[in-house]
Amino acid sequence: MRRPLCAASLVCIALIFWWLCIKGPPKADVSAWTDRNLLISGTVSGKEIRGETQVVYLSNIAFCDMESPFWEDSFQSINDTDDTYGLICYMQQEAPPMGATVLLTGKMTVFAMATNPGEFDQNRYYRLQGYCGKVSVTEIVSVSEEYDAFREGLYRIRCYLSCVLDASLDERDASVMRAMLLGEKLQMDRDIKKLYQTNGIAHILAISGLHISMIGVGLYQLFKRLALPLYVSGGLAMLGMTAYAIMTGGSASTVRAVVMFGFMVMAACVRRSYDLPTALSVAALCTTISEPYVLYQSGFWMSYMAVFGVAVLYPALMDGIDIKEKRLRMLCNAAIGGLCVNLATLPVLLMSYYEYPVYSIFLNLLVIPLMSVLLPAGIITVMAGCVFLPLGKAVGMLVHVILCVYEWLCSAAMNLPGRSWIAGAPGTVKIIIFYSILILIALSGKKIGKKRLRRMKVYIRFLLIAVVVLMMGLRAEEGLCITMLDVGQGDGIFIRAEGITCMIDGGSSSKSHLAEYQIMPFLKHEGISEIDYWLITHPDEDHCSGYQEMMEMGKGNAITVHTLVLPDAYGIRESCAELIALAERNGVQVLLLSSGECIQAGRLKLTVLHPREGYWTEDINENSLVVSVEYEDFCGVFTGDATAESEREVIQYWEEYGCRQVQLLKVGHHGSSTSTSEAFLKYCSPLTAMISCGRNNRYGHPHEEIVERLEQYGCRIYRTDKSGAVTVYVRDGKMWIEEYLAFHALRSE
Repeated sequence: MRRPLCAASLVCIALIFWWLCIKGPPKADVSAWTDRNLLISGTVSGKEIRGETQVVYLSNIAFCDMESPFWEDSFQSINDTDDTYGLICYMQQEAPPMGATVLLTGKMTVFAMATNPGEFDQNRYYRLQGYCGKVSVTEIVSVSEEYDAFREGLYRIRCYLSCVLDASLDERDASVMRAMLLGEKLQMDRDIKKLYQTNGIAHILAISGLHISMIGVGLYQLFKRLALPLYVSGGLAMLGMTAYAIMTGGSASTVRAVVMFGFMVMAACVRRSYDLPTALSVAALCTTISEPYVLYQSGFWMSYMAVFGVAVLYPALMDGIDIKEKRLRMLCNAAIGGLCVNLATLPVLLMSYYEYPVYSIFLNLLVIPLMSVLLPAGIITVMAGCVFLPLGKAVGMLVHVILCVYEWLCSAAMNLPGRSWIAGAPGTVKIIIFYSILILIALSGKKIGKKRLRRMKVYIRFLLIAVVVLMMGLRAEEGLCITMLDVGQGDGIFIRAEGITCMIDGGSSSKSHLAEYQIMPFLKHEGISEIDYWLITHPDEDHCSGYQEMMEMGKGNAITVHTLVLPDAYGIRESCAELIALAERNGVQVLLLSSGECIQAGRLKLTVLHPREGYWTEDINENSLVVSVEYEDFCGVFTGDATAESEREVIQYWEEYGCRQVQLLKVGHHGSSTSTSEAFLKYCSPLTAMISCGRNNRYGHPHEEIVERLEQYGCRIYRTDKSGAVTVYVRDGKMWIEEYLAFHALRSE
């Protein structure tokens, strides 16, 4: 075996991953302790600054309820034999030193759990990092005299260097360089961070191989020039890089780079060749042993798969490509190197963000070479600023110019057509097939055979790559799919069938940034890049705020809306003037529909039941668009905030044109007593009822009398405040329903 250490490391990682799959993600039930005045003890394991707030990470925690009798003797630890948990504390006071044991008071809350497909699961993310909740600190009661002087010293150096960057650069540039050099991402400018992420260059913010090799090799060469022995030079450089990794937070990419740098130094010291795959696999094993749950984190896989692309896939793709012209060869090497990194990380990227920035491979051809200038310029800015601040500001001008170039390139890419490929979340089978093909390509990259055969292998490899990349975007669409999203206190319903995509409403009065955090992640998760029809039942905030947010994004929105549908009621153009203006500004067609008009595609038919043309009322809820969705033998009715008067209008329409058996009713006005009248239920007799409402909402929705009325008529009731997103599938004459929270809990187990 050519690489026994590499093989052994990979086997160990596979065994650890298998053990974690059996064990499942860490579970920490602290619901009984939330929203109480707690006395908490713990050890400071990390700290950061976010504006005026100090963020302190506690480990080895224990707490007691100060409102209970004999609370001083009731300290309880939630750590068990398998998992240990910490807390993230937010305080306005000066943070205690690293390694100190603290006693503090405050109220604990749990991190938000995802309730929709595609939504970021903050709860799971922090549990995998070992944190069970967050605390708003009221008071620091005591701090031990003993603390970790080494780590505290590194933290203070980091704070000092951060201040030097603030003084040497403008606010936006300083936030980028703090993230890039010191690992401080909490204070990074939000717009710049989003711009980098959208265009696929956010990796430059991670402290990784380029940083470690540049700084580490610099230290190594410095010590060698001081005539220190080779082993001493390598050891001191390694110690320096370890301290740097600790100071900057020790992310997965940083640990990988430090371990691989250590291998490179060891190879130089013993005068042996440096084997990149072996160093990579041992680094992965070291990270996994110290923190097993890192195998669940996308950042870990992004970092290691990027190096896998360079170390393993790149040599295979270059085999058979023989370009003699020097400049063209350099360009080809850079392009294929970038292609390999993007290929290796594509499934991980799609699992995390569900989309791929198409122009990122070309942007990186410009961005990455400039990093070899930007990083030294940033380091020199810090060093010069420590000695003489005006000199730091002078060098910082070069940093500013390069960051301006980055921002200009990203902004230009945002204006290009087809900038984002929304492929959706890939399934496990797709990922296995994808990486299996990449491994086969890597194994085939041996320089054997005749020139013609080698050239044919090049064509076959690139053909296979094209096939597996296209495969990642293929999604089987069968039957009718209706998803009522959990948007808090509001409505948001997605419908897909026969190649047509529709949204009914999309707003909330209890959740801000609804489009950014709930609607768009869901659509991208499902691989949806276009909405054919977006129906707004009426212009209340809890029904249209998400649509407005998406339209206000303009070119920053990767999802195209083709047609906005509004009720053709009296005065609708005045009451919906803002919605119509946003639609026209974004090239969205506006369509006013009244009762009897429909949208049809194949077996899918959306028919407006209310309001009739020119319908007038003083109550805006009474104008709500009521729509029936028919597909084969299925019929669903979606009522917006329709009132009992609106329902009487619908009954009149049904009496004139006929009413089908209603399998699904979206209950009107979030379950308010002003809707879902007994006469309406008696006429349509729905089998299933869905209610969209916020948890513990101030309106008391759904009202108890409505729930009892639905139960009396034999309806199965699904509520977003209890089930999260509710998805209805209709296929081959059968209907079944999936509750997101129930499915998510089952999958976690």
